[in-house]
Amino acid sequence: DKYTINMAPSARIYDLLNQAKTKKEGTSLIVSAPNVEGLDPLPGAKRESDALKDLLPKSELLEEKKATPDAVEARVVEASVIHFACHGSADLRISLESVFEGALCLSDESGKLALLYADRIQKLPLNADLVMMSACQTGKGSRMSEGVIGLSRAFMGAGVPSVVATHWSISDHVTQEIVSDFYNGVLNKSMAKAQALREAMLAQRRMHPDKPYLWGAFFLIGK
Repeated sequence: DKYTINMAPSARIYDLLNQAKTKKEGTSLIVSAPNVEGLDPLPGAKRESDALKDLLPKSELLEEKKATPDAVEARVVEASVIHFACHGSADLRISLESVFEGALCLSDESGKLALLYADRIQKLPLNADLVMMSACQTGKGSRMSEGVIGLSRAFMGAGVPSVVATHWSISDHVTQEIVSDFYNGVLNKSMAKAQALREAMLAQRRMHPDKPYLWGAFFLIGK
């Protein structure tokens, strides 16, 4: 009710984030995989990504069978905003040796499940100023001395100063509304990212005051 909140994995990383320079505005990459074989469909994610294509500057949409891990890795390096509208998994690892938990559930060229692992993400030389993961449990991971090591930390390790993630499984419809309000606040109202996220969540709280699980999952890690 009273404060805008953003999180940092540790005091050391918080200090590094404050020293980081603001990145130049570039293209936007929207990755949408709402209909992957074997997973529940996400009609809200489809509507969400279609709307963002017109809202985000210089946007490119990778959707359905084109939203493969290889295609994403080839394009994310140049994007300043990266948005994922898909399923997420909190506990998958690329190998037993990896400390990073979590994966984004994308597609292969036949429409079957293909995973973009946190371990692969943290090795990418990203130039993005913001990554938003509109997917379930993307803020979870293994607990280490400097915080949770999962998808959100993987993007920070790859050079992204602001990451929006989720604590738990999210509502497809309500998420669509939160995402729309968040980007509208950042792009059209010149709000700071954490402030825009707070306002978007408060709007849904007013509509669903007795259901915090619908609107309370999102948080911003970074600056």
